Amino acid sequence: MRLLRIKERSVALRGLGTTARQESLYTFCQSDPNAIDNKMLADRVRYWKENPEGVHKMCEILEEMRNEAMRQGMEKGMEKGMEKGAEQNLLDNVRSLMESVGWTAQQALDTLKVPESDQAKYLAML
Repeated sequence: MRLLRIKERSVALRGLGTTARQESLYTFCQSDPNAIDNKMLADRVRYWKENPEGVHKMCEILEEMRNEAMRQGMEKGMEKGMEKGAEQNLLDNVRSLMESVGWTAQQALDTLKVPESDQAKYLAML
């Protein structure tokens, strides 16, 4: 839930004019709430940066964001690893057919039903 709210705020900033966006980003980056002109915003920044409860909640939000980013990275890494493994398995099968049966690489790729659109890639990898 918290992540969604952060993303919504990020999207909302994109709709602002350049000056308003710059002011919003400037305010967001302020470490000293006293440097913020808008009192309501200064109070919220003070809560998130100085109040122990606010600091704790902010740490939780950032931890959730980090965990989500890590989960997404792991998923992408697993997908790429699976793709590489499948490619390597196919190449091993092609080489095996070439050695054991004496087929050409093209014959092996056709027998393994590799789409013609992908065959050039695999031929280059052999």
